[in-house]
Amino acid sequence: MTGATILGNKFIFQRGFTLPLTLTLVHMLTQSILAVLTVDVLKAVDKVQISRPDYTRKVLPIAVVFCANIVLGNVSLRFLPVSFMQVRLWFCDLLWCGSLLLSAPAAPVGHTAFRDLGSSSGMSCSVPC
Repeated sequence: MTGATILGNKFIFQRGFTLPLTLTLVHMLTQSILAVLTVDVLKAVDKVQISRPDYTRKVLPIAVVFCANIVLGNVSLRFLPVSFMQVRLWFCDLLWCGSLLLSAPAAPVGHTAFRDLGSSSGMSCSVPC
């Protein structure tokens, strides 16, 4: 999914579109609409109630970092080739999975510490449940 997004964004920028913040706004609106559809319309997941202090302390910092990541990624596509971005993503995934493998407790004989490393969970590797 990430690779398709990168290629799509690069395609848009190669066609003369020069507004990475507008592209980021489109990303955020699309994700918001899909989230509302998933939670409120399809009721695929239960709605979680969270207090304002918990939201400010736990959710807001992650949201800010996520948005900054999207903005900076879209801005970088104006200057970097797609191949560089794909290698960067692969390398970051490799570091993430490597750190998980190194920090994971030893698994009992006959059990695996990690499930399918190419799972469809949206992550490049998944931690044990």
